[in-house]
Amino acid sequence: MRVLISGYTGFLGKHITAQLAADHELFGLGRKSVPMPGIQRVYTWDKLNELPEVDWCIHLTGLAHDISDAFSDHMYLDVNFDLTRDLSQALRGKCRHFMFMSSIKALCESDGVHLNEIRDPVPISPYGVSKQLAEDYLAANEPDLGMNIYVLRPVMIYGPGCKGNILSLVRIIKRGIPYPFRDVKNEKSVLYVKNLTYVVQHFVEHGAERGIYHVADPGTLSTFELMKLIAGVLHKPLRSWQIPAFLYARFLKHKEEGSSLRRMIYKLLGNLSVDTGKLDELLGDEKLPFTTTEGLKDWLG
Repeated sequence: MRVLISGYTGFLGKHITAQLAADHELFGLGRKSVPMPGIQRVYTWDKLNELPEVDWCIHLTGLAHDISDAFSDHMYLDVNFDLTRDLSQALRGKCRHFMFMSSIKALCESDGVHLNEIRDPVPISPYGVSKQLAEDYLAANEPDLGMNIYVLRPVMIYGPGCKGNILSLVRIIKRGIPYPFRDVKNEKSVLYVKNLTYVVQHFVEHGAERGIYHVADPGTLSTFELMKLIAGVLHKPLRSWQIPAFLYARFLKHKEEGSSLRRMIYKLLGNLSVDTGKLDELLGDEKLPFTTTEGLKDWLG
């Protein structure tokens, strides 16, 4: 297969390139022409008219969710929506299958349990809104674009090179910082990056019914359960306690105030789990290669 990967130098792009390079002819799309093993030729965003004919486009370029509030609403729209629109239009007549790497935050920001693909989106953050608008654009214009559209909504991703909340948990455990929310029984879905690359490879090589797919490791767990798994892999003690109920209530009341650390912890304490039944049906007897425990061991062990 001839596969164009936008954002090929990023976290996901590097992993997906490594997964596909042995069996497919890969092309990269980025702001600059940066050579990378496995990429045959690189194209830049200022010359979309030069893009080659391909079987697949895997569109990874995006402005990631940022808890430090460094990006404006307009910046999210410029990258996550405008570039998706421009790339899909540039590939009209040149591409058969277009995969958009969206996010579960295009559907729900937090406090959602067992979310499936037919639930109505209620994004809250500028990041989630921009991803959902891009999803809507692709769905509305699929017939005109002449491509099969696939939208993947991964949950919180971890693995080599990742950033974000799980990496923060790893650092907390390594530094021996006590975790003060031991008794919070929330429900999370997480995703090992090698499970995601396996799914992408399956789509490219075996095809699928077009549409939206939620992607996550098998099962769910609480944030404290996740921390126990990480501590076990690192062979580090997990220091924990539970803050008094009145302080916890005050914390929730003022969750949007104060430091980015406070907002990060609030998001970790919320519920956000997905139903992967649609993906499971597609994979059939082929299971994801890693459980969360196995993924953490592969990453941190």
